[in-house]
Amino acid sequence: MSKTILLEEKNKFVLIATGMIFCISGPLHIINNSIEYVSIPLGILMSITGVAYLGYSFVGFSKESKYAAKVRLTKNLIELKSSFWKPSVFIKWSDVKLIHFASYKVEFELTEGSTAFPYNTDSQRSRELKSTLREFAEPQNIQVIGG
Repeated sequence: MSKTILLEEKNKFVLIATGMIFCISGPLHIINNSIEYVSIPLGILMSITGVAYLGYSFVGFSKESKYAAKVRLTKNLIELKSSFWKPSVFIKWSDVKLIHFASYKVEFELTEGSTAFPYNTDSQRSRELKSTLREFAEPQNIQVIGG
């Protein structure tokens, strides 16, 4: 059993729309060439930016992507990734002694130290994350506080 919860899914539509607008506007600037020395570089820059936005929207907001901000729970492992640029943190369920929920933050008390995972998402997704963590922790007899 495994479950993945994306933390930043709400921005995907905006990035796709912006990327498409830039991809369309870039070639139009090049074709129109209204301001001779500015239109071509501006058109190229807009096209490149549009492709980058589209790429980011598909890579950064997919459950299968290694770049997406997410929490992936499996039977043996917890994967925590708070943003596109930060690396994932992996925690074994066997190392977790206690889970403590705070406001938009999960603290894991481990056999050797502790790990805090602050995240940025909406309240509905935060509740989903907390209930899913509870669901996975109960069969492993891990105490959950708060939430």
